[in-house]
Amino acid sequence: MKFNDIVFAGNISNDGKIEIDLKRYLPLNKVFCNGIKKVEYFFINRWIEIEKPFHFNDITARYINISAKKNSEISLTLGSGYYGEEKPEYTKEVCMKSGWTGADGIFSFNIKDGNDSLNQTNAKTLFVFGDTLVGFVSEDNTRTEPLLMPNNTVAYLDGNDPTKKMIDYRINTDERDTIISYFEPNNCSVFQGTIPRFLVKYDEINKDKRYLSGYNPKKVELIFDFVNEKYISHLELLNYYDEITEKFELSKRGVKETKIYYALEDMKFKLLTDYSFNRNTSGDTFEKVDINQECRYIKILITPIQGVGNHYLESNQKEIVFGINKVKFYTDERLLKDIHITCTSIMSKDLQKVWFWLQDGVVIDKNLYFLPLLVGPDTLQPEGLQFRVQDVSMIKVPIVNNELDFNGSFQKPTPLAVTSSKSQWLFGAAIMANTKQAGAKNPDGYVYIYGYDTVGLNRYLKVARTKPELFEDFDSWEFYSNGEWVSELTESSTLLDHISCEMSITPITSGINNGKFLAIYTYDVNTTLIAQSIGETPWGPFSEPKIVFESLEKKRLGGMAYTYNAKAHPHMSNDNELIVTYNVNTYSMEHNIENADVYHPRFVSLKFTTK
Repeated sequence: MKFNDIVFAGNISNDGKIEIDLKRYLPLNKVFCNGIKKVEYFFINRWIEIEKPFHFNDITARYINISAKKNSEISLTLGSGYYGEEKPEYTKEVCMKSGWTGADGIFSFNIKDGNDSLNQTNAKTLFVFGDTLVGFVSEDNTRTEPLLMPNNTVAYLDGNDPTKKMIDYRINTDERDTIISYFEPNNCSVFQGTIPRFLVKYDEINKDKRYLSGYNPKKVELIFDFVNEKYISHLELLNYYDEITEKFELSKRGVKETKIYYALEDMKFKLLTDYSFNRNTSGDTFEKVDINQECRYIKILITPIQGVGNHYLESNQKEIVFGINKVKFYTDERLLKDIHITCTSIMSKDLQKVWFWLQDGVVIDKNLYFLPLLVGPDTLQPEGLQFRVQDVSMIKVPIVNNELDFNGSFQKPTPLAVTSSKSQWLFGAAIMANTKQAGAKNPDGYVYIYGYDTVGLNRYLKVARTKPELFEDFDSWEFYSNGEWVSELTESSTLLDHISCEMSITPITSGINNGKFLAIYTYDVNTTLIAQSIGETPWGPFSEPKIVFESLEKKRLGGMAYTYNAKAHPHMSNDNELIVTYNVNTYSMEHNIENADVYHPRFVSLKFTTK
């Protein structure tokens, strides 16, 4: 479509008003009408009057009300901007009738070389899907039993156009040929109990979780791994304290006589100091111990003797247990949070029922990285929403011969989820590598990781960045905060609001916005509206949102269907067309079974008006 094309022509009725439905969202330029009095357009949930009634100034709209003289002719012309159209030929390729028959999430990567830029002609596309329905779809388009749902599946495509090559869907199975997910949580965040990981979980929801050794341990040793060698200026230890049971003097479980060691990469530990910690009687008193060493590891060795390694008097207490509430390590003023802990003794360690919901990822060198959400059940929520996001993990998968080597995968917990009574911060919703490997036109050498803070029903976009070689070291990450890059995740400032849990940021490499960055997201997560905003840099400022597409599945499918989590797929796109997807689901499993059209992604072609 061309700039200044006429997109509507008609006549003002006898009452001097006309209501216009353009049937889709379009950028608009001018209104041609004699005696025009008032022009307003509908945005999200309200009518907005344009400042100059004859000129839209590229506002994107579908529904328009105009007041003018009776019986006047009226026309609207196309402005400059983005607009979306359904791309049914792509959507058709994700409508399978047996085996893989739909999924609620889709991410794509060029795993041939990690080049995620537009205009790729020699790509190898990896699709990664979220919760997948595996089974058979009958001729009447209903799903039949058995119907299985692994939490993730993958697919490969030679090139980046599914209409030219068939998508090769892959479903994982175990040694008994039972269908399972490719990515299952197996890092320490899947456990609960008195595990040492809670020593370095500082958010509100974990503040009362603490470490306890087993009963009468022969050895109590804690080793803290900082991922890379770092300068550790000091540590602060909050000794064991349980406010609820303090009347039983349980703070005497707190550690006392210890030896503190440090080591470099070789793990050859050297004694730093003998240190005796005080009993914690207030619940919030941290004790500082100077370290002042470059190290990869710190080891705290607790003397496993009642009344020596803890604060009990052996004569009046049979319980022989050693406990700590929290330990903080610092590089000068920076609090470190990406710490892996091993220990020789734990009182309780229980496996939780949890699973992964994959977020975005990035190819770095010959590896694909993901930042999946760790999700657990929450039966207090309504059907279709009976889950609770608990944490964010990291998965690293080697790429071998243009496919993922799942046997070589590695995962770890991250400090990228912070939960309080009022909000929850999660990172990994979108990732954009502004690097040479990713094909960036003006690379600055950073990988940008986007997240959000959820307050009530609204999500506020945030961004972090790191160098590719430090992607696994979360203490190297910086968070954008009002013109500065800071170390604290919760200090990051808002770039956009009303964004979705999955979205995308794409470099613009041509046209009037060349050099800027295009955000694509579903306005408020699971509405029918796909929005775009343009950022001057990867961290903004971003323009006010414009609606570029309205999905029709909620009307077409009826029932409890909904759409959500729109995002762009740049390596599948070119300068003239950005490929966008959104997810379709329903709050009723019965609806999914009755209509196989419900549960698979939809493709959209996003274009810019030509001059």
